[in-house]
Amino acid sequence: MFRSNERGYTLVEVIGVLGIIGMLASSASMLISGMFDRYKKNKVQDQIVSLQKAINNRYVADGNYKKVDAKNLIKEGVIPRDMHDGDKLIQAYGDASLSPGVLTFKVTFKELPLSACVNLGIMSWVIQDSSDLVSIKINNKTFKWPEAKDSVKVEIDDESGNEGEIGGGSSVTGENDSFLPLDTVRVAKECKRRDNVITWEFQ
Repeated sequence: MFRSNERGYTLVEVIGVLGIIGMLASSASMLISGMFDRYKKNKVQDQIVSLQKAINNRYVADGNYKKVDAKNLIKEGVIPRDMHDGDKLIQAYGDASLSPGVLTFKVTFKELPLSACVNLGIMSWVIQDSSDLVSIKINNKTFKWPEAKDSVKVEIDDESGNEGEIGGGSSVTGENDSFLPLDTVRVAKECKRRDNVITWEFQ
């Protein structure tokens, strides 16, 4: 009678192997999830830049943005292919929309997670000391560029102790937390854990 020298696996050994497989699967899943999240964050940044440039180029000859409309822009092929589903405007995380204006137009991205909200909020729109960005609204907070005509009180670092407008050797004491450009701290303060809404106003 033939006998095999091989013995079966014990229950402890089987559980140990399954545990190792589970740990490896979990690690792989977390790695893939992290890579996909980074991809989407980069993609949504590319999408807002591409969309803004496409609309600017389309309406530069008109001199105004009164006719900005998602459905028409999709039909004309102005909207990037990855930003529409049929005649509906979308972005990497969810819905998007356009609002026409005379000298400006607005783009709104919805359903943004915290990380994407922060990354989009701190994007730099300044090119050679100028910017097409007029304002950005993160949920309920709107940020704009400070205007030269706005008088902001400061403390002057001289012996007189007089107050005046912003100048050399001075520190701001007025309200300036609504001014652009934004930093990570102020953006993170306005972004929620999920379902964030950002609206850009461009000229």
